[in-house]
Amino acid sequence: MSNSRPSLRSRQAARRRARRRRMIVRCAGVVVCAGLLAVAGWKIAGAISDTPASALAAVQPTPTPAPTPAPTATPEPLPVVSLAAEDISSNYALLARASDGTVIWSKGEPTDTVWPASITKVLTALVALEHLPDLDATYTLPLEIYQPLIDQNASMAGFWAGESPTIRDLLYGTLLPSGAEAATGLALAAAGDAATFVEWMNQKAAELGMTGSHFANVWGIYLEDHYSTPADLLLLMQAALQNETLRAAMSAPVYTTGPLSAHPEGVTMLHSVLSREEMGQTQGFLLEGGKTGFTDEAGLCLASFAQKDGEEFILITTGAMAAEDDNRPLHLLDAITIYGSLQIP
Repeated sequence: MSNSRPSLRSRQAARRRARRRRMIVRCAGVVVCAGLLAVAGWKIAGAISDTPASALAAVQPTPTPAPTPAPTATPEPLPVVSLAAEDISSNYALLARASDGTVIWSKGEPTDTVWPASITKVLTALVALEHLPDLDATYTLPLEIYQPLIDQNASMAGFWAGESPTIRDLLYGTLLPSGAEAATGLALAAAGDAATFVEWMNQKAAELGMTGSHFANVWGIYLEDHYSTPADLLLLMQAALQNETLRAAMSAPVYTTGPLSAHPEGVTMLHSVLSREEMGQTQGFLLEGGKTGFTDEAGLCLASFAQKDGEEFILITTGAMAAEDDNRPLHLLDAITIYGSLQIP
């Protein structure tokens, strides 16, 4: 009886033949894949070679440009003053460009404490104008304000007790002849009492950045707690010149009120600087206006503004001490000297 099951040898031979067939199939697959890849690569290369150069450039990433350095601004040359400190009489002087407060020349430390005297009235006027918009309104000056001012030998504008000048009259009376009764009238008309008004003055000073100042009255009469600095007074003048009504008043050589009860022809007031004969000595600049001040402690003081070659400047001078027999306006002469020495590049 024959056995139909293949022998071991025949089975081994069959397995060898199957392995050879699988190897042949794999090799053929590799060859076919390689061929397909080659064809695909040829087509891609051909497509790229057929693409216009402009199209190729369009798909290229745009390089980030290197930042262009900002040009270095050439600093504007500042005006200069060819002047020695001993050439002026004032203990302190501070000359600055009005537009931005840039200091051009100084004598003494700008942050030192000084007594502002009647330069104080610039702040009085500035605060009053913020609370008294109607310049044609009137205010009757009370009798009781006069005796304390007389006792202090304060300067007067010329209004009598019981007269009713306008707010405009009081403004010009405060600034041109430095009238203490006019300044008091502004304060009372605005606040009702002087103490409240002085609080407003200190609030305004703080708002302006006058950190070295404190005010105790509306006239500038000397008190230990009534003080400022040249730098602070510069800030005050910058603010004052931004108020067109106040600027106009500080720039008026003369002012005459309307008829008043004791002055039917009005009260005529002259500017304490612009009306002086020394103004004829000014050369090369225009002294536009300002505010004077004097007490025994403060000496002669002046906050002024002037124009030269179309540019405006502010000058603060304090502490000009004159000898007893010296009647020269040293504060004004100092201003003429300093402004006259100013050189515009």
